[in-house]
Amino acid sequence: MHDLSNGRRCGVTPGIRHTQSFKESIMSHIRFNTSTLLRPALICAALSLAACNDKDTLPADDDHSHTESTGRLVFGEDASNKVHVYDLDHGELIESFTLSNPVSAVHASPGRRYAVVVQATGGQVDFIDGGVWLHGDHTHADDPVKLALSLTGIKPAHYREHEDQAALFYDGEGAAAAKFELFTDASLGIGGGAIVARQTLPGPVHGIAEPRPGYVLAVDTTRTQVLPYELHGDHFHGGTAFATSCANLHGGSSNEDYSAFGCQDGVLVVRQQGDTFTDAKIATPKRITQVAGHPELAQFAAFAGDGTLYVIDPAAGTATELDWDGNPAASAARSQHLIDATGHHLAVLDATGMLHVVDTGDWTRKGGVQAVPSVGSGTGGSRLAASGAAELIYVSSPTERAIVAIDLEHVEEAGHFDLGFVPAGLAWVGVAGDGHAHE
Repeated sequence: MHDLSNGRRCGVTPGIRHTQSFKESIMSHIRFNTSTLLRPALICAALSLAACNDKDTLPADDDHSHTESTGRLVFGEDASNKVHVYDLDHGELIESFTLSNPVSAVHASPGRRYAVVVQATGGQVDFIDGGVWLHGDHTHADDPVKLALSLTGIKPAHYREHEDQAALFYDGEGAAAAKFELFTDASLGIGGGAIVARQTLPGPVHGIAEPRPGYVLAVDTTRTQVLPYELHGDHFHGGTAFATSCANLHGGSSNEDYSAFGCQDGVLVVRQQGDTFTDAKIATPKRITQVAGHPELAQFAAFAGDGTLYVIDPAAGTATELDWDGNPAASAARSQHLIDATGHHLAVLDATGMLHVVDTGDWTRKGGVQAVPSVGSGTGGSRLAASGAAELIYVSSPTERAIVAIDLEHVEEAGHFDLGFVPAGLAWVGVAGDGHAHE
């Protein structure tokens, strides 16, 4: 395990730079539960990087540490089988695990307690309990642990979560058919962890499975249609494909009422009203390859392959082009994008390492900040993760061997965490504050 503390005092760690704006950002953006009093110990937990003279956590009880936590980051170590857990309150790596294969991606579970660690080359998926969870009116901060549950399949590719459910889609290959598996935080917390249900498709396909209340919407093996699979206990019942075609389907997301999928000629939108679905196509002049949404947003952000962004309004049936990078003449090359935990901001990382922030209230660009250095024609594997406790986006920087925190309200760097190795994948886990939870 890497220990970067080296003489840490109340969360101040030599070798890890934190700007003053990061400390201010934590205090101005962290969402405490309304039942929580802002005691000195809790102030220190939020400002553990500001050299408080109080304890970082509340007194231990039943082998648990009670504290207000700004969460933890989980990421792999490039060219190795290791995955690390970084504590944001104390500014240090607190645990490392050795897996069977190199880490290709890390996602947060729907409730943000667990990290879903994908190892594509080995066809394996493991789960890390981040250790931060809500118990009544207080937060526990326990040691991270690896769950006994380990999923296997050919080409685990697409991960989608909506409300309290997550679906992991395996593309399959050759004689190995595609499949998807559904799980929740509740199912992961049972014994050593468990899935809710799985479904095998007739053959392999580079596809996607979008969880909905009582259903999963999944691509067919031709990548031209979407089918509803109704959840029945521990299995699914397949339904009839929606009539609207979606050639070359890639990318998808959901809000409260709709799911949206990227198509060759636009966006397929599917509205759910209980057990009734209606489908339609919203045309765009370019093929859509990525779709982003949030339960609290009425619109979707849909990207074409060249970086063009369209704001999709499924109720109105419209697609409006948006200047997200401050250059109305031509869009920059999109590298990564993410809607933050509140749904208030869309963050887009371009190939030069600039992070652009769009206010989703009126879909206007707030500004941009150089988050990471550019690497040739791209950002060299940078990944984004949204904090559930503050208005922050974390950006991994492989060339700097670091992670950068970006304040979304002020569109500026708020912290820089030097790791000493190249991070692979990135996810924030912890207890989401008021207005941040997806459930």
